[in-house]
Amino acid sequence: QRFSMGEVVKCLEDLIDYFAFPDEGEEHEEKQTKLKALRNRQDLFQEEGMIALILDTIDKTSQFKSARHFAHFAGEEAASSYDDISSYLYLLLAAMIRGNRINCAQFAQSYRLDWLVQRLESQQSSSGVLDVLHCVLIDSPEALNMIKEKHIVTIISLID
Repeated sequence: QRFSMGEVVKCLEDLIDYFAFPDEGEEHEEKQTKLKALRNRQDLFQEEGMIALILDTIDKTSQFKSARHFAHFAGEEAASSYDDISSYLYLLLAAMIRGNRINCAQFAQSYRLDWLVQRLESQQSSSGVLDVLHCVLIDSPEALNMIKEKHIVTIISLID
């Protein structure tokens, strides 16, 4: 039985909202309370293997080279959702690690950084990948030590 791609997109949007950072304009105490609750949610989802599941889903989704290729397997109706789903998976990953040093530290490994940069090179959901990379580099000082020259070259080439 097929499921609605609209429902998948809506579910991803809801999860991204669930892991959203508190607004900058909030009072300090209220913001700290919300940040603590967010970290608890992030930690819980990490403990349950959700980050690994998202990474696996991204890998499987990236096997489809285009919306047309995706439609061949998921149906014509699904083709229009391919770009949204691909982008939202990266945005969800970024939301689940943003501000959480422990979750970001998972990416402070050479093979994980290589994985992110390869996604940038293929320009698959580049803005979403950049969000993940930004979180990793900001929230995991260890990742800065793992950056290679080829990573920097790839990032700079996107800016050009």
